[in-house]
Amino acid sequence: MENRALARNFAGLSTPLIADAALRLQLSILIAPPGIQPVIPGKRLAGRALPAKHFGSVDVFLEAMESASPGDVLVITDADNGKTVTVAAASRVSVQLSSTYWTFDPVSNPAVLAAEGPQQTSPCAAKTFPGSGCGIAAVTYAATASGTAVVTAHRSTCGEAMLCTPSQSGFRVTVVVG
Repeated sequence: MENRALARNFAGLSTPLIADAALRLQLSILIAPPGIQPVIPGKRLAGRALPAKHFGSVDVFLEAMESASPGDVLVITDADNGKTVTVAAASRVSVQLSSTYWTFDPVSNPAVLAAEGPQQTSPCAAKTFPGSGCGIAAVTYAATASGTAVVTAHRSTCGEAMLCTPSQSGFRVTVVVG
């Protein structure tokens, strides 16, 4: 199913309803671990999610990049720092960094990669101590035109009264929209 149709069809459905229907139809389903919450409270997202991290062989990663189609969502995390990724035009890129101390910089080429809203932060699902920075900082971008854009973020603290080392203080990923 095309991603826009998928988003339209699933817009009014709850996760339990979708899971129940899949079970009744004996469809294979993948369920997120407990505690997963939306990065942007109250927001919903439907579409194929493509991994941007891998373990071992890069074949799965490269296959996901090559099969990306308009409307897909590429999730980029801290593990992708320094990498270049390729997405299809009309795709979405969600950059999710592990720590609420991150601040995203304006994207280098907003004509190619446009932020869909301001940076969002969400705390950890588990209780943690104040000042830990536990949580996610995220921005979702729309790949609007062919070209190259660089997403960067910075932080000066890695926890309460803990300065970041130079290798911990910056994030950079190059996004090629094809």
